[in-house]
Amino acid sequence: MMKKTILAITCAILLAGALLWLGSGREREPKPTDPVRSSPVFSRPDGSPEPSKPDPAPGGQAQPDPAPVSPKEPEPQPGPEPQPDLEPQPAPPPENPDTPPAASTPVEPKPPENQKADPARQAYADALTRLLEEHVYPDGRPDGFTGEFHSMDENRFCIYDVDRDGREELVLKFLAGEVDDHRAMVLDYDEAEGRLWVQLDEYPSLAFFENGAVLVHWAYNQGRGGAFWPYSLYVYRPESDSYSFVGSVDAWDRTIDTDQYPYEVDVSQTGFVYYLSTGGAPSIEPVDDTVYQQWLAPYVGDAHQAVLTYHPLTQENIRQITDAVTQTGAAPTAP
Repeated sequence: MMKKTILAITCAILLAGALLWLGSGREREPKPTDPVRSSPVFSRPDGSPEPSKPDPAPGGQAQPDPAPVSPKEPEPQPGPEPQPDLEPQPAPPPENPDTPPAASTPVEPKPPENQKADPARQAYADALTRLLEEHVYPDGRPDGFTGEFHSMDENRFCIYDVDRDGREELVLKFLAGEVDDHRAMVLDYDEAEGRLWVQLDEYPSLAFFENGAVLVHWAYNQGRGGAFWPYSLYVYRPESDSYSFVGSVDAWDRTIDTDQYPYEVDVSQTGFVYYLSTGGAPSIEPVDDTVYQQWLAPYVGDAHQAVLTYHPLTQENIRQITDAVTQTGAAPTAP
């Protein structure tokens, strides 16, 4: 019995020693309270965390740092298959949305070769050019222009059918001078003879009416007319293609020389009495407004005054007389 007890104790001692020997080579497992594992992560001066050291290899020896591995170069990929030779194409111009498209250069229309300027307009342009450059009126007389205090572009002209015969006339006003040198001419073109024809030669204060009548105000109003400006009246005669003098009219304004005003003649009480001169000599007998209107009615009647647009006498405006006809078949005259 005693032997069995000693033998059991001996076996237990040997078994315990064997277990201790086997356990001496194992790494001790850290516990949650291990001061190394629970310490905070240390930082470098620049604020980046310090890398942790690797755990020592079994047996207490630290393993060497692994050698750096070079990055693996990518394997070359096969390129595109060669294409057959193509003819090079020009690269398109770069688009710039901020750059506006280039403006195209306007091209003036060219007249057909067989289209010529109207002969009448060409004759009018030639006459105006001669007046501008040579200072000669269309009737051949010199204009007396000296260039002192005046210029030729003070003169005016207009192309318009003022006599209502279906053809355009040239209305010329010479204003580059003293009042006594002012002059107006209405000219027509004689196609049969190829020359200009003077229809009217008067002072340039003209008023044309739609029925062909022309009212020409006098240069001066030195009588008793007051608010009424005296004038001469002409009418167009188709048979002679010219204007014929009808008469002139002056008046007496009641506000002038009131004490001598003929109130007994002013039956209509308009404040004016009129002097009608039809035979050349001035009339000295005043008439009432009703008599004056009866005399005027057959020549003017209800006709409206035509509105003409006059242009300065310049080379550019003269050129437009024929250019407008040649290119478009019309030219700017009066509205």
